[in-house]
Amino acid sequence: MNNTGEIETNQIWETLKKEILKCSECELSQSRHYVIFGEGNTNAEIFIIGEAPGRDEDLQGRPFVGKSGQLLDKILAACGFTRNEHVFISNIIKCTFQQSGKMGTHSKSACFKSRA
Repeated sequence: MNNTGEIETNQIWETLKKEILKCSECELSQSRHYVIFGEGNTNAEIFIIGEAPGRDEDLQGRPFVGKSGQLLDKILAACGFTRNEHVFISNIIKCTFQQSGKMGTHSKSACFKSRA
């Protein structure tokens, strides 16, 4: 990708991140500590997408940091990959639903609606 393409891509990611970080479209926004946008290399060829952040992710503000994330890090390391360099990690839903115990359809549709 040329420099112009990289700059445009980075601007798109930054715009999307700003939009997501201020989201209050559903009830999950009321109980979260952090909106979990994602982390890693936005130009990576590998994107790892989970359903939604859990308690550990909500407390730390990072995706996949609990037990599943620890396993993921081991798998990535065994492949010679790192989070920052080789993959981008995120979730479909950006807020934890651990407090409520379940994610309603409204939460899912609100998360998709604001990104369309």
